Order: sequence, then C-alpha cells, then structure tokens
Amino acid sequence: MLHSTQEACRRKESKKSKFHKSSELARPLAKQPIQRCPHLRHGQLRGRAVKALFVTGLVVLILGIASFFVPIPHTENHGIKAGDVSIGVRTTEHERVSPIVSTVLILAGAGMMIGGRGRS
Repeated sequence: MLHSTQEACRRKESKKSKFHKSSELARPLAKQPIQRCPHLRHGQLRGRAVKALFVTGLVVLILGIASFFVPIPHTENHGIKAGDVSIGVRTTEHERVSPIVSTVLILAGAGMMIGGRGRS
C-alpha cells in the first residue's frame, strides 16, 4: 500500500508529458529540473542498494567456499544401438571446480561484502 505522498508523486509523474510537439516531430524536453518525491529521504535508495550488494557478496562467498568441497556430478551415457538391440553403460564422475575459480569467487564475494557494508 502506498502512502498518500507516494501516490501523489506517482500521479504527478504519470501526468507529465515527456515529449512536446513543435512541428510534426516529437522531441524530448530539454533540461527539465529533477523533481524529488517527498517520501524518499536522502540516501534511502543508496542504503537499499548497499544492503543488496552485501547480501549478493555473502551468497557469492558461500558458493566459493562450497565449491572447494562439494563435487559436481557429471553423467554420460556410452553405448551402441543395432536395430532393436541396444547396449549401454552409464558413467558418473564427480568433479570439483578448479581452485582458481573457487578463490576468485571467494575474493569477489568478500569484495562485494566490503563494498556493501555501508557507512555507519
């Protein structure tokens, strides 16, 4: 549910015309002042982006640590088919991600967490 100031701001934005016609061609209005909505406080949007960056960094960090230990299964089917007869073998291999990739994930996640920790 939107607050009354948010609703008023949205109505005002929807009524604005982004183009005006000077002849047959429509062109954007030049250098309109940016109008701020009264319901948004200074830095409120930045705070949400910083929190999202921190959470994303945490997820990447956890995936990087898990990729050191958790193998990824890979299944292949080998066989021949002759008419109605088919003979096949299914092989399953468990491969781990390269340690370089895991290290890059950990460093990227830590970097995003440091960048998104916010200023208190």
